[in-house]
Amino acid sequence: QYLVDRIGALGGTIIYGAKVTDITMTEGRATGLVAEGKGGETYTATAKAVLLASGGFGANQEMVDEYYPQYKGRSFNCCPASTGDGIVLGQKVGAGIECMGRELGAYMSTTAQAGSRMEIAFMYQTTPGIMVNASGDQFGNVMSANHFVIGRALCDDANGGKFFWITDESGAVTTMNNLTYAFDTYKAVFERGDMVHYASVEEAAEALGLSNLQQTLDTHNAHALAGEEDEFKRKKLPYIDTHDGVWVCGIEPTFYLTTGGLAIDTSAHVLTDDGSTIAGLYAAGDVCGSIEEKDGKQYGMGFDAAMNFGYIMAETVASEIA
Repeated sequence: QYLVDRIGALGGTIIYGAKVTDITMTEGRATGLVAEGKGGETYTATAKAVLLASGGFGANQEMVDEYYPQYKGRSFNCCPASTGDGIVLGQKVGAGIECMGRELGAYMSTTAQAGSRMEIAFMYQTTPGIMVNASGDQFGNVMSANHFVIGRALCDDANGGKFFWITDESGAVTTMNNLTYAFDTYKAVFERGDMVHYASVEEAAEALGLSNLQQTLDTHNAHALAGEEDEFKRKKLPYIDTHDGVWVCGIEPTFYLTTGGLAIDTSAHVLTDDGSTIAGLYAAGDVCGSIEEKDGKQYGMGFDAAMNFGYIMAETVASEIA
C-alpha cells in the first residue's frame, strides 16, 4: 500500500486487470506498451523505459512442458499470475532467454485431503521428525538441500508418489507453538485435519500402507540415541518417542517456480541472444533467468535477487532516461 500511495502522490496511475499485449518499439528502442482491459478497452502508454517484473511461468503448463520437459504435466503450487507473459512479451521484441530446463526444487505441501494444498515448506525445520515415502522408508537428507532432495524424490517412481512427515507428541506441540517468520502458520495443519494422530506405529503403518515404518523408526532412533550420523549424512537426529503414538502429516512435494527467463546483464538491461542490449527495456525478478544458475549454482537466492535487481534496475533506468 505504501508503494501504491507513493505512486499516486507522484502523479502516477495504476491500471488494474489489464493484460499487456505488446511492447511498443521505435527504431529498436522500447517506447511503451499496449494493454487490453477486462472490458475489451485498449490502453496505449508511451514511456522512456519499459520495465518487466511479471514473475515466472509456473502456472503456464504449456510453457512448463516446453522448457522443462522433465517436469511435463507436473503441477506447480505457485502464484496463479505466474503465466510467463513478460517472457513472451520480451521474446516478441527480440529478447533472449537463459537458464531454462535446469533442475527445480520442490517444497513440502500438504495433500489435498482438506480441499487444498497448504504450503509447509519449512516443516522440516519446525517439526522434529522424519519424512518417508509410500513404503515407510526414508529416501534422502531432507535437512540438506531440502527442496532439491524432495523434488528428485517426487520424480523417482521407486518412492511410490506418496510421502509423509512422521513426528511424535512433542513434535506436534513444537509445530503448534512455532512461529515461522513470525506467523503461527502451521497450527492450521491440525485445524484442517492434515496432521493426524495414530495411537501406535502399527496403526499408522496399517492405515497408510507404510509397511517399513517400524523398521525405519527403529533404525532412525538407534542413530539418534548413539549421537551418530545416519546413512544419509544427517546429523543431530531427533529421537522420536512413540510411547504415545505418532503424528503423521501427508506430504505432497510440489514445484513452486521456474528459474529460466529473460536474459539480462548485471545492470538489468534485457539482452538479445547475441548479448546486445535492447534499448529502453529492463527486467528483474523471476521473469529473468536465475542469476546464480548463470554461474553454475542451483537456484536458492530468488528473493535476494528480486530485491537487489529491482533496486539495480531502478538505478539504471534513472541514470539512463534523465
